[in-house]
Amino acid sequence: MRGKRGGVAMRKCVRLMAGVGALALVVSLATCSGDKKAPAVTSPTPRAIPSPVAVPPATAAGFTLADPTLDALPGASIEFGHLGGMTYQIEMPNQWNGRLVTYTHGNDIATELSVYPPVNRQWLIEHGYAWASASYTVNVAYVSGVAADETAALWDLFAQKHGRPQYSYAMGDSMGGAAAFTAAERYADRYDGALPLCADAPPSRVEGDFFYAAAYIAGVTQAEYEASDIGAIIDARVKPALRDPAARKRFDGLWTDISGGRRPFAAEGVAVYLPNLWTYAIGNVLPGIDGNADVQYKLGGTAGVSSDEFNKNVIRVKTVPGADTYEDVNRITGDIKIPTLTIQPTGDALTVFSSSQELRRRVEAKGHGELLVQRAIQSPQHCFDRGMSDVEIAESFQALVDWVEQGKKPAGEDLLGDISNAGAKFTRSPRLGSDAAAHVPGADQRVTLHGAVKLDGQAVDDAFMWAMVRKDGMLRACSYGRIAIDNGTYGMAIAADAETAGCGAPGSEVIVGLFTDDRFVAEQAFSWPQASGDATFDVTFSHAHPVGVAGSEEAIFGTAFSGKLLDARDAPLGPGTKVEAYIGATRCGAFAVPPVKMVFDDTQGYTINVAAPETILGCTKDGTIQFRINGDDTGITAVNDLLQRQEHPLDLRAK
Repeated sequence: MRGKRGGVAMRKCVRLMAGVGALALVVSLATCSGDKKAPAVTSPTPRAIPSPVAVPPATAAGFTLADPTLDALPGASIEFGHLGGMTYQIEMPNQWNGRLVTYTHGNDIATELSVYPPVNRQWLIEHGYAWASASYTVNVAYVSGVAADETAALWDLFAQKHGRPQYSYAMGDSMGGAAAFTAAERYADRYDGALPLCADAPPSRVEGDFFYAAAYIAGVTQAEYEASDIGAIIDARVKPALRDPAARKRFDGLWTDISGGRRPFAAEGVAVYLPNLWTYAIGNVLPGIDGNADVQYKLGGTAGVSSDEFNKNVIRVKTVPGADTYEDVNRITGDIKIPTLTIQPTGDALTVFSSSQELRRRVEAKGHGELLVQRAIQSPQHCFDRGMSDVEIAESFQALVDWVEQGKKPAGEDLLGDISNAGAKFTRSPRLGSDAAAHVPGADQRVTLHGAVKLDGQAVDDAFMWAMVRKDGMLRACSYGRIAIDNGTYGMAIAADAETAGCGAPGSEVIVGLFTDDRFVAEQAFSWPQASGDATFDVTFSHAHPVGVAGSEEAIFGTAFSGKLLDARDAPLGPGTKVEAYIGATRCGAFAVPPVKMVFDDTQGYTINVAAPETILGCTKDGTIQFRINGDDTGITAVNDLLQRQEHPLDLRAK
């Protein structure tokens, strides 16, 4: 996601989610199928350590540094501290394979600069990779080019401490993905391969074009725009117009063409991020960052309007020289020098598909097309919201490693050709809204809730919502994807027990959670209906009662566990596999691997919340938990420590 953005940044959403226990497995990649053993250390031609990159000695004005302290994963050790005006984290596996992954995180509007571990942290450690991540000396919203430079300086520190890695990989997501791509251009003396995830590289006019297309559908004229304020036009003219189903359908077609062409989830992605897009549009159109005065739009058959007609009547805004500081420090040219594999969700409305297409054009123009492989994933969501599953990231990372180290160039896709089914080759977890997701057993038993959502009596427009199902004292997250909130109303699909055990069924109730600047639980629960389909449920949250109907945080989250589910031969167990947690004769937790990717769960592995004695009397604090797979005891135990904000990685194997 690109630079000068107002409102709540997606990276902020991720940081909030990370404190939600097993209901927010944002950084776990423990559940990947097709795991390979850690690659053996090879001996490429020895290379000298390059001259160090200078790091600004002080943090940028207006920013402070967060505490970089981090606990190591089992089988690893942690290093953290300060480097110039930034902080960093390095995690070393006890059995290091000689390889390093540097991770560049995405947009963060906070004035406190934090370090974020890579999204595939656990997978990396399990497979012998060291990783390093930095806070940077300034907010990345303006300087993902700076992020690439300062992370290269962290690479230097790692090499000084541990010697030059046998192989090094630059990886990042969103604007951090742009930084990883920049590293592929600037730092071939350090890196051997790059994996940009949903990278805003090169920066698109996504927010500006979103507004121009919406204003066109609403009939806003150039004179009307110039005589009024953009915020007022959005609120009074554009938003109301798009609430008409016919107008929204026309907009979806126009937006689909402008943002890359007909492809899976193009319209659904806009629905997910609509509140953010309005805010970002103001922040980019008003100062003249996303001007379109000289742009000639070329539309296709999806738009429902000809290119000539649209170019004649669309609002025109002049670009202000110097307004786009983000573009100034990124300078994505396409001049990559190392193997680079990019992954882009098809419906992501924050770093749109057309950016990946333009990236291909720039790389080809520089004559380096053989160094770029591109893949799509059929998903409506951005990286920060788990737009890619654990398996999908792991497979692409391994493909990059095999390319770099064994010369096996991976398969990709032509994103400039027919993209009507883009991502089909590389999508491993079906998403709600796809044909595959609609036809899994039990899909017809889902319930979709609609209604108003308020916090302290005020309508909520920009937040993260999810739903838990509670039955017999046990809770499980059962909603799909990121919930779209528009004009204080929401829509949310929730799985039934018939689709994945532990979710909705008669006699259970739905409890809704909310993230804004903190986390909240609804003040009321929804009783699961006898019949599937649509239902109305107005949700209220309150600062005065942040845990709402749940009663306490222990009651909500209990003790969280997550990891792989393996058979006796260490092969992954897939959808339908049931996991239960017992303390003595009392069942304290239940989970089943879903067939469709859910808000916190992939279609491999498990996440389970073990109940507190407050909700199930026999689930004693510090009691010994015994885990069962498909009803059979695994012989694996743990402790019900009730640390709600701490996830416990634990792989389970069937006997």
